[in-house]
Order: sequence, then structure tokens, then C-alpha cells
Amino acid sequence: EEDLLTGSRSKEELRNYILERLRTDLIRVKSQKFWEREKLNHDNWLLILENSHYVQPEYYIIAGMLRGLLGVAVVHCGIMPCSEFKPVNTNEITSDMVYLSKQNKDVWISAAIENGNPRDVVTRVLHNLPDINYLTPDSFEALTKQLELGSDVPLLIYFQLGAQTDLHLEVKKLTALLPNFNIGRVQCGRWPDLCRSLSINRYPMVAVFKRGGGHEMFHGKTTLDAIARFAKESAAATNFKEINPDEFGRAINQGPVLVDFYAPWCPPCLRLLPELRKASAEFDPSVISFASVDCTIHMELCRQHRVNVYPTTMLYNMTKKPMTLGGRKANHIVEFVEDTIRPKVTDLTLDSFYEMVGKKQTDTLWLVGFFTHWCGPCQQMDPQYRKLAKMMMDIPKVKIGRVDCEEEVDLCSEQGVKYYPHLRLYPFGSKGLNTVMVHSGMQRDAQSLRRWMHNFIPSPVKELTPDLFKSAIASGNPWLIDFYAPWCGHCTVFEPDFISIGQKLEGRITTGKVNCDKYYQLCQQLSIPGYPTIRYFGIGISRSGEEIYSQNPEIIYEEALRLLKLSRKHDEL
Repeated sequence: EEDLLTGSRSKEELRNYILERLRTDLIRVKSQKFWEREKLNHDNWLLILENSHYVQPEYYIIAGMLRGLLGVAVVHCGIMPCSEFKPVNTNEITSDMVYLSKQNKDVWISAAIENGNPRDVVTRVLHNLPDINYLTPDSFEALTKQLELGSDVPLLIYFQLGAQTDLHLEVKKLTALLPNFNIGRVQCGRWPDLCRSLSINRYPMVAVFKRGGGHEMFHGKTTLDAIARFAKESAAATNFKEINPDEFGRAINQGPVLVDFYAPWCPPCLRLLPELRKASAEFDPSVISFASVDCTIHMELCRQHRVNVYPTTMLYNMTKKPMTLGGRKANHIVEFVEDTIRPKVTDLTLDSFYEMVGKKQTDTLWLVGFFTHWCGPCQQMDPQYRKLAKMMMDIPKVKIGRVDCEEEVDLCSEQGVKYYPHLRLYPFGSKGLNTVMVHSGMQRDAQSLRRWMHNFIPSPVKELTPDLFKSAIASGNPWLIDFYAPWCGHCTVFEPDFISIGQKLEGRITTGKVNCDKYYQLCQQLSIPGYPTIRYFGIGISRSGEEIYSQNPEIIYEEALRLLKLSRKHDEL
């Protein structure tokens, strides 16, 4: 929920604004009984020893920065015996901050924390906190084996080399940011073979190992928030993992796999990775798996697959030539995968073209696209062509096909195809290849192609004059009517949708349309508010019809059937 700062923006106002909204678990200790109960909530505490009730703003900042890592308490020394918290070392007795750590059931030890600005205090506390576990090859193997066997606790590993850095210390905070993770460190200077087996080539590096096996490397700004955000996304995306050349070979031979070839220095690559994680969650690994290849590490593999720009994302489907992904958003990726593994477009070879298109009957229409992989406009049109096939799939006897002219050189030569993309339509009413319509327009988006195709498809939608409209309504038969105007852009876009609805409803509900530009008076009498307006007419329905407030074809279709059911019930009564 947003909370906007209004009014003055002075430094003091900004500070107060932040402090008021800072989330902390800071407590104030005013009695021994209260402390004995509260201290059991944490094994580690930062105690701030004070001689008054006043809590300085800096203490809230410190508590906010340490939230989730340990308890933070302000102890009132006028009420509590603060001397019992002081370290045994008499040289540290003047300190007003103490780190308290539980050693066993009843034993606590303390260490002085030098006061200072909040960042310095937090750094000193982090030095005292227990370290993240250092992993050996054996402990690493045990944890990853658990994940392969189905453990739900993901593993985050921080790979480091050389001298201690601020980040080496900061990663201790990940235990608070990622409470549901196992978190460990690997010192690559000590275990070089382990790091080499995972292709760790720079330091520090972070990797997340996932349920079911597989891992993913973090590439991004090395802040704790960014690492934690990545870890949560990555752990949830169990169907997406980073692979090496051996794993790549196995993956493409086991089933469909979408592989993203990327470079960590490439900004578009880093923007695509989260989208791939989202998309991968939409598919079971038994249907298709998702993987990535770091081309800065596996250069030879990327060269073998002719990857020369990043990112390059290809779908390997075992029996077919790899297909290159176009869009880079999760929904585009999902559409691309669905269209590829459950295609609505028929891939045509020399034999199948002459068998299926060449022998087509008069009751069938074929649209055939001739493409090549190297053609830029073909690549741009490909997702639109697949979208078109989905739009037309409910129309009986309408078939969409494609020919890869790199693979089918003889077919394209025989058909005299000289440019790409090249679209040919073999219409209803003609046999085989006797009649052909060539698309010559420059608009190749799915909607434009669909409108062009509908010029060759018989429409069930009847054009109604005022007299025909009155006769239709008077008959009591169910009608679904589109009130439109020729100059209305939305009407033009909607027209193919309405024709498709009419085809699906044929035999149950008759569809019609009224030109409100031509028959203005009729539309005025019916109080048509705008265009397009869709109304259902039938028994038990007002003479002005029941309006369907949507231009979504599925909603209109379902609502029309619902109203038909109501009409029939009314008729039975």
C-alpha cells in the first residue's frame, strides 16, 4: 500500500517520515520478569543500555537493519541491573551496547559493541553473529542429493575466493531474508574442483540449487535485496535450470526443451531470465523443460549452434529443426511454446503439400505461408501467423499451413515462390491448386490477415434492413445482432470475431447485423448507445433486446447461450 509524503521535504521531515514507517522488532526492557520471558525468543541479542526512558531514533534504525537476525532490546538501567550484562573483560565495562549470545541452556556470554553510527554498529554485530556454514564437497553433495530426491528446502550457496570483503559479512543477513532456505558458503581456494565443476569463473558468485535437481547462477547487482529476490524467483522455477554441454546433449534428446543462450554482461539477457522463469512455471517438465546456457563459459557449444547475438532462445523438439523465440515477455514465451508443441499450423513438406492442399475438395479452404529462417519479416510475422491459426481454428474446414523454403527448396521452386513471406489462399469452391489468391498487403498482423481471409469465407451473419429486423424479432426465434457503423474502427476489428461467433452458434441462434449509419432511425428507436453494440432477441426478452456488455468473443458466446436457455424456459412456461 502506497503512503505518499506530502508537505515539507526537509532532511528532518524525511527522516521522521522514514522512522515512522520503519519496521522493527525493538523492545524496551523495564523489568527482570519481562526480560526473562522475552530473551527466550532469540539465541542472540543486541542490548542497548540506557539510563532513561527515551529511545534514540538511531536505535530504531539499528533494529530495522538487524530485523530477523537477532533480538534488539533497550534496557533501562535505572530499573534493571545492567552490570550483569557487561562483558567479563573490565576494559569493556564502559560500553553501552552489548552483544549477548546463548551458549547452552542456561549460559549466555556477552561482548561489548562499540557505539557509533547505525551502519558501523550493524557491521560490528554481524562480526559477532554465527557464520553461515562452510560447505565441503561432501556436505554440498549431501544437500544437493536431498534436493534431487524431492526436498522442498532450496539451497543458496555463496562462492568466494580470497580476502574477506564487506559482502562476505553482509551475506549473513540472508538467513533473515531467506528463512526457508539452506544457506552455505564454499571457499573456492580450498575446494577448486567443486567450483570448477560448477563453472564458477568469477567471485563472489551466488547460485540457487532447486527441488528436483539443477541450479541457476545469479547475475545482477550484488545487493542483498537483489540476491534474495532472485533466490525466491529461482527456487520457485523448478522447471528452469542452467546446463553445460553434456547436460545440453541429454536435454535435447529427452524431449522438447527451450534453451536460452545468454551472456551475463548483456542487459536484454538479464531482463529475459525472469520472464523465462515465469513462463517455465506454466509447463510440467514432462511436457517441456526450460534451460539456459552461459555463452561466456560454454563458447564452443554456442558457436556450434550458430549463436552470434544475445539472447538467442531456441526450442528443440527432437524431430524438428530448432525454432527461434520472438517475444521476450512471459506471456509471449508461453504462447510460442504452446503453438510449437501443440501446433495449430500444419508444417507442409513436398509430399504433404500435394497430398493435402493439392487434393483439397471444394468444401475446404487452405492458407499456406512460405517462409525462410533468415528472412527478417518472416521472423516478425511468425508469431502473428501462429496467432492467426488459433483465431481460425473454430471455423470448420479452414486449414492453415506453412512451408519452410530452406528445407523444401524443390516445392518452393515448383510453386514459383520468389519472395518471403509469401501467402497463398486456396478458397472454398475450388479443387486443389486450381484457384489461388495471393496476399499482397503490407499489413501482416493477425487481425489484418484474419479480415483478409474472411473475404473468402461464407458468413452466417445476415445483413438486416428495418423490415427484415422487424420480421426477425416478430418470429420469436433467437437472434444475436451486431449494431455497427462502417466508419467505426472498433466495428471493423470486431467483425471477424462476430462472424466466428455466428459460425459457432449456427443452428441454435441466428446472427445478424444492422448498419446504423444507413438505418439511423431504427437504431435510435432501439436506443443504441454506441458501436459496436451486441443485443440478444428472443422469447421472454424485451423488444429492444438484451445487451451483452462485452466485445470478448468467448463471453458473448457464453452469454448468448445463457440467454437462449432462459428464452426456452420462458417458452415452456
